[in-house]
Amino acid sequence: MPHGGPVLDEPAGSLEVLDRVERRVAVVSQRERTTTTLIAPIAIICRLALLLPSTTNFLISQGAACRLWYLLHDPSSIPPIGRIPEELCGIPEVDKYYAAFSSVLAALDGVGTVVGCGAASYFAGKVGRKPVLLTFLLLGIAAQSFVMVSQLAQGWMQLLFLGLWVLCQTLSNPATTIFVINTYIVDVVRAEDRTAALSRIAGWSSLGGALSLSLGGTITTQTGSMIAVYVVGVSFLVVICLYIIFVLPESFPTSKREELQRQRVDGGHGIKVVFEPLKRLVPTYDADVGRYNNRLLYCAIHIFLVSLADSYAVVGMILYFTTQYKYTPAQTGYVLTILNLTGVFVLTALIPVIVRALKPFYARKPDPTPIDGGASDPSSGESESEDEEEDTQAQVASETSDHMDVHITIVSWGVEALAYIAVGVTSTIATQLACERLSFLRPLPSFPFPFLLPTSFCPPSKLRCSPTTDFSACRVLRRPLKQGEALAAIEMVSSVGMILSPIVMGSVVTA
Repeated sequence: MPHGGPVLDEPAGSLEVLDRVERRVAVVSQRERTTTTLIAPIAIICRLALLLPSTTNFLISQGAACRLWYLLHDPSSIPPIGRIPEELCGIPEVDKYYAAFSSVLAALDGVGTVVGCGAASYFAGKVGRKPVLLTFLLLGIAAQSFVMVSQLAQGWMQLLFLGLWVLCQTLSNPATTIFVINTYIVDVVRAEDRTAALSRIAGWSSLGGALSLSLGGTITTQTGSMIAVYVVGVSFLVVICLYIIFVLPESFPTSKREELQRQRVDGGHGIKVVFEPLKRLVPTYDADVGRYNNRLLYCAIHIFLVSLADSYAVVGMILYFTTQYKYTPAQTGYVLTILNLTGVFVLTALIPVIVRALKPFYARKPDPTPIDGGASDPSSGESESEDEEEDTQAQVASETSDHMDVHITIVSWGVEALAYIAVGVTSTIATQLACERLSFLRPLPSFPFPFLLPTSFCPPSKLRCSPTTDFSACRVLRRPLKQGEALAAIEMVSSVGMILSPIVMGSVVTA
């Protein structure tokens, strides 16, 4: 029986390899859950602290526009101490300056997101995610500090400090900080768990935004001070910076950063660095199958259309309610509260449940054909088998998540479209609010597509991970080296859509 031993030993060896892989996956899963739990407070507090002064910022902007107009046209009317009286700021000329100033701030916010995400992606490859996130938060602290100092200054010095506030706020807006937080999730969470993890982070971030809208205005109203809300915001940001420094681990270690730098053979310099992530949108040609991999380009087109349509959707709906049905401020606030709270519910609770329920219907099993190791070194065959088995499982999970996310996105678009149509055909406040609740899936269209990015870099012929596949090429599915740049490119395209949305959709509303 010369062949009896190998036949019996091969299954036992395979079971040992699978058992080791399962133990490694369990350890990785525990680390993922721990890191995701550590990031959740950052998502809440960052969004809360950065948006906390939002309502007060309107008053600050109006005061800046008023002071600028009087400095240019009637300096003698400016009081030597304190704010300019409201009756002086109520003239039409000041209103025009305020409208122009608001438009500039909105445009700069979009430009800041484009520049910030590109710079974050580049410098994360140099120094890591953690220092980049801290830099954005320090810019947020500086922005709110400049506002406080500006309230103590007079004349052109006040406008100088407000200009520094605008500059720092442009780069430290919530979109850029949430982008860096999302790259943390992409770094540490496997493809099959990424949908639920990013969903929860987005939901907690939405909760912070919802709290900031009411809390910020309440602080300013109750204290009667323009500075109090900024003091609270800076305090939150300082606390979360200390939390990041002492508690949050780095998700993009030196080894991965060095490997990414080696892949950047044609890295740009100067301003080109900011736009380098956009190179990822260029389709790559796969000679094995004779076609281009347009996957990431399709994601970019989708997110551009989402931002173009959806960024102005809420504003358009509020304008429709207030102009056609004379909604009171209380009713408008109710609408905004519903949108925020339903967004929190959908992202933190509903999506993870949907993913968990649908995953068995989309599950695929890896190719059971054993990997041919005849040409490999016997001494390293065991570790290679573990890596290959883990890569195959990661690839199958990634493809499963991709299809499921696409279908969830399509359904969410349909539900949201029906909700907006229903809002347009109803005529009472009660039915309009009911239809507005129907749009509970509206956070989804711009949400699932980041999960399609992991497989966007591997050519279609490599995505099958067959027994003859070069696993060194397919391992890019598990490594986040280029995924951060892809997320940056998608966020930059989304920001362009946000900039154009008021122009395109606003002209439709006013036509």
